[in-house]
Amino acid sequence: MPVRKRRDGYTQEELDYLRKIADMTGRTNKEITEMFNLKFNKNKTVDAIIGAKSRYKIKSYTRIYTEEQLNYLREITPGRTKKEITKMFNERFNDNRTEKGIDSIRKDKGILTGNTGRFEKGNLPRNTVEVGTTTIDGDGYHKTKIAEPNVWELTHRLIWEKYNGAIPEGYNIIFGDGDKNNLDIENLVLVSKHELLVMNKLNLIQESAELTKVGKNIARLHIAIGDKRKKK
Repeated sequence: MPVRKRRDGYTQEELDYLRKIADMTGRTNKEITEMFNLKFNKNKTVDAIIGAKSRYKIKSYTRIYTEEQLNYLREITPGRTKKEITKMFNERFNDNRTEKGIDSIRKDKGILTGNTGRFEKGNLPRNTVEVGTTTIDGDGYHKTKIAEPNVWELTHRLIWEKYNGAIPEGYNIIFGDGDKNNLDIENLVLVSKHELLVMNKLNLIQESAELTKVGKNIARLHIAIGDKRKKK
């Protein structure tokens, strides 16, 4: 049975998910758009998502940070992980901010951890930066300079290879929870191009690395069944 779409092209499943991640959650429109596109393998613009929210009366708001809270973030951020920063912030101000929310405001205000030598998104370094420097490209991916004069590689690929060796040809590394800033090795998942295609088709990439890894196994099972049917 074909999936019914509304005049503007959105399915009910997509609208339900948009409402779930946007409705008074405190996420920015940029965060909402990235999560929606990742979930449904789309390339909607921020303006398009804002328009959909308006049409379907999906209200959201961006949480405001006081100067005291921003100064506290500046104080505790250097050398700490996102999880540590979020926990300390919420305990200090008796709040329930998410890691993504705090990570977003830190990037917006230029409050960096110092763990990766990263720059703010879009602020690419000159060719003279040292090997090992990390920045964020226009698509939100961390990149690390690996050689002179100007050779860069995606940081999440470097991290995966550090623990597991070379990435096999025809395979990709994806973020288990969909967060490009979560470079923890447990969040990096090796998938073949075929597996990734099936995972996107069946919406098996979740907001949890554990569930996404289960989704990978489901995709492999679908591929195996399909191959078996072809042989018959």
